[in-house]
This record gives sequence, C-alpha cells and structure tokens, in this order.
Amino acid sequence: MHTLKENSSSSSNRSSNSLQILKDSIYSDYTKKVYVNAIKMYSRFFAIKEGDYDNLLTFDKYQTVDMIRKFILYLRNERQLSHGRMNVLFAALKLYYEQNDYPFELPWSRLARFKGKNNGKKTQDRTYTREEIQLMLQHSDLRMKVVIWSFLDTNNIIIYINNI
Repeated sequence: MHTLKENSSSSSNRSSNSLQILKDSIYSDYTKKVYVNAIKMYSRFFAIKEGDYDNLLTFDKYQTVDMIRKFILYLRNERQLSHGRMNVLFAALKLYYEQNDYPFELPWSRLARFKGKNNGKKTQDRTYTREEIQLMLQHSDLRMKVVIWSFLDTNNIIIYINNI
C-alpha cells in the first residue's frame, strides 16, 4: 500500500459525490459494479479512506499521473493481472477522471503503455487426456456424468473408456 501526502488545495466547490457521478455516467449495472470496485481498489492502494473518493481529484497533474502509473505497474507486476483485466481497470480510471471534470489533461495514451503488451491468454487451452476424463467420471455423480457425456457428444468427441 502506498501513502501519499494529501494535497492541501482541495476544491471546495466540487461536490462530494464523484463516485455517484461515475455511476450515473454508466448504463450497464455490471459495468457500474466493476468500475466502482476498480476505483475503490485504486483508492485503497493509496490508503485513501473509503468514501473519500473525491480526494483523488485534489492531486495535481504530475501527482495523478504518477499515482496512475504506480497503480498500473502494481497490477501488472505484483498482481500479474491479465491484459484484458488491466484494460477494464484502466478504462474505469479514465472514465472516473473524465466524468468528474478533472482540471488537467492526463496523458492517457502514454499511461496505457505501462500496461505492457498483450501476450494473449495466461493459460493454454488443451484437450483433456483420456485419464483426466476417466478420473472426472469416476469422481462424479450420475448427474455430472450426464453433463460430461453431453458435452463430449455435443462436440463430436469420440472416446472409448473402459470400466465406467
């Protein structure tokens, strides 16, 4: 967790509902939930009290750029999030600052470069071996066996397994 010295030039005319402004700008309920959680994670990373999200808007341009950069590097290097997840969190931060009329233009394209390159999937897809399918069937109840066999049948997978 990183701590920052609070900027003393807090805007007194800014309303205390920056998170509500973010929510109001999003149509999808699921996207609202994901973006709000992203902002909460971002503020927790910098030890900003829950509910004090307007404080994120009081830092100057250079502090904010540095904060976003540190957060992205943390997500990439320490949390090792997928590129897709990083894109979602980045989009949440960008929308938060844009919708709340942050007074400085932030270099979003430059900040996006800290996400790193997209290396594709983090896990490799592969087919199950006969032994793995046999093990799944041995340790499943009748209902699960029907699901597994339906999947195999739907995908035209022909498997010969003895003693099932």
